[in-house]
Amino acid sequence: MKSLYDEAEEYTIIKGDIRDKSKEIYVESFEVGLVSILDKSFKNCDIIVMDELGCAEDEISTFTSKVFQILDSSKLVLGVLKEADCNFLNDIRSRGDVKVISIDIENRDHVIKDIKDILSDFINSPYL
Repeated sequence: MKSLYDEAEEYTIIKGDIRDKSKEIYVESFEVGLVSILDKSFKNCDIIVMDELGCAEDEISTFTSKVFQILDSSKLVLGVLKEADCNFLNDIRSRGDVKVISIDIENRDHVIKDIKDILSDFINSPYL
């Protein structure tokens, strides 16, 4: 994981072995490093990008709480959710203030218009 706010800040969060499909999750990287990145981004950025949130985070409450704190704010969050079934991802998807855009091979060249519309609506929001 690498911060877009401070590119020097980088953490290994998961290592996988394709031979046996095993995964090692670095919980401390989520609890300390990623929470730090999200804190700094939250304090200093108008748009927060969270790439590839997944089920590995489901049991890491320090991290998931920070994600929901940011989602509860007025900040614009652009995120990528894995297509997986777990409480963390399902709770994000079920929020009334979240717009989920599925991208597939058929719409990938045209979905940019939807994203631009969302960004435009946010920028022109009277709540800013």
